[in-house]
Parts: sequence; C-alpha cells; structure tokens
Amino acid sequence: MKIGLITTSNLLDKFNRILKQLNLKNKLTFVRAGKAIEEARKSNSHYDIILVDEAHRLQRYYPKGHPESKKHFNKSQPEINEIHMLQEITDGLVLFYDQFQSIRPQDVLRANFIKLTQGYVKESLSQQYRIKGDGSFSGNDFLNGILYALDIIDEIEFNPNVFAYRNKDSYFGIVDSIQDLFKYIREIELRHANTTNRVIAGYTREWISNPKSPQNKGIDKFNLPYDWVENESKWRWNSQHEKWVEIESSKNEVGSIHAIQGADIDHVGIIIGKDIAVGENGKLRAIKGNYKDTGGTPLLNEYNEQELTSFILNIYYVLLTRGISGCRVYFEDSKVREYFEEKLLSKVI
Repeated sequence: MKIGLITTSNLLDKFNRILKQLNLKNKLTFVRAGKAIEEARKSNSHYDIILVDEAHRLQRYYPKGHPESKKHFNKSQPEINEIHMLQEITDGLVLFYDQFQSIRPQDVLRANFIKLTQGYVKESLSQQYRIKGDGSFSGNDFLNGILYALDIIDEIEFNPNVFAYRNKDSYFGIVDSIQDLFKYIREIELRHANTTNRVIAGYTREWISNPKSPQNKGIDKFNLPYDWVENESKWRWNSQHEKWVEIESSKNEVGSIHAIQGADIDHVGIIIGKDIAVGENGKLRAIKGNYKDTGGTPLLNEYNEQELTSFILNIYYVLLTRGISGCRVYFEDSKVREYFEEKLLSKVI
C-alpha cells in the first residue's frame, strides 16, 4: 500500500528519526501537507491511505504567510483548501483533529472542516496520554480545567485539586516572575536527570533576535538582540522551529507556539502575556496590540476580535498542555492571574 504521513514542520525531523530507528526510513516518510500534495500532482500518484497528524493546522488559501507554504494553492479558487486537495489524492484520509488547537486564520475554518468531513467515520479519544495523573487526579482533569479557565468551554467537569500547590512536586503552580520559571526548570534538571524541561510563551514579543532579519545581517548568533527582558535577565525566542525542544541551547530560550505545538515536555514553564485581558463582560478577550505574531493576526478587512480571541486562547491551551510531569505559570497581567485563581483555585479542597 502507498501510505502518506503528514505533520507540521516542527515535528518532521523528530518523527522521521523515529521511523529510521524502526527501520522504516525507506518505506515511510513524514512530510508537510503542501509537499505531499505537490509531489502527488507532479507524479500523478494516488495514496491508499494518508494519515494527518495535527489536522487542525491544515491550511486554506490566505494572503498572509510564507510564499513557499502557498505554492500548491490556486488564487483563482481560494475556496479550495488542503482538505479538498488531500481528498483528491487519496480515498483513505485519516485526520487527527482537535478544534481547540487551531491557532491562525490560515487554518481551515471549523465550519468548513465540519462540512468537508460530514461523511467521515468519527472516533473520539476519551483519554489523553500526555499529562500524568498521580492517583488523586487525571490528565483529563487538568485539560478540562484549562479549557474552563480559558473560557473555551463554559461548563465542564474536572477535579480542581490538580491545580493545588502543596509542595515542589505538585503538578501545577503559579510563580511571580519569568526568572522563577527558569529557576523551576533548572531545579528540575538537578533533581530529575534525562528529562526535557523548557520555558514557553504566548507570542507577545517581536522576534527581534531573528538571525534572518536584515537588521541582524552579519551579527553572529551570540550577539543577537534579546526578545525578553526582565530586570537584569534577558532571553531570546527559540533559535529554530524544528528540533528546538531537543537542542541543549533551548534551555536558555523562550519557545513559541510554532516550536512546541505537538511536542511533549517533561516539565514546562509558561508565560501568559498581555495579549489577553479580562474584558468588561468578565470574560477573557484578545488585546491585538500586544499580539506580535504578524502571520497570525487576521487581515484588517477580516479582523474580528472574537476570532482573534479564540486563536490566542487556543494558543494558551496548547502551551498549558505540553507538560507531562509538571507545569508552572507566570502571568504578566495580575488581573488575568486573579481571574485564573478565582476560576480554578477557589474550587480546591
């Protein structure tokens, strides 16, 4: 059988190394959706099955974005998205999809996804397998609590005790600074060998350390400007997207959503920035001016605050659900911190 494997660019290297370890390198390869579509068109080939990891990141035509990621789209037919294209090259399309992990306006819209998959057999994953429980709570309790705290779902059942901080080994905790997050992962490194522990954040700082930007031409990587500054401490955004979680230098960097979506991290520190605030209606809302992902901001003629709020809250849902064994959070906005504490910690027994 001819089988296609698709995932996001930040996971390609890791997944293909796993295939190599399984002696499957010459039989199977993970690629981006666009590449699979282009290659099938060129060779006029057809897949028996295509498995799509992170299917919520499949794209529609959108003027924003890197030109390389849009080569397989037809501007005269903007309604044709990557789901349409994949359906053309296989009769066995399998989509691993989470509606709460769509993070950019380029992603296929939820309504279109539902319409295009009406005839599909739908299976639900009833148990998550990333976040470890400890007997008193399950990983699902944590996920459900985060969905509730972020206003993504208004009413949902969960055991709030997962959010109680009892000692340094507690799964969840709120800290008072970015420095505290880096201190947390350094302490974890000392106590737990061979673990992967990183600090990640919402996209609330411009990527001024980008080595490919014109203003940084000729500057070596050690002298690039810093993106994050807190008192005397300074950090840069992730130096790369692919393999970022695995490289040693990333312990001293702040990872963005584009470096960690789909990744597993043993212990994680999360910066929740000022791209969200508590609105007058008592719900979380986006603050467009503080959201610095230029490719993730809707076009001006399409701008909708509710849509942008949904994307940003989804980003924080992804960030907050990366940690296998531990999670610490720092809130830049004290009112957002109070909002979380009221929704989550007031229920702790």
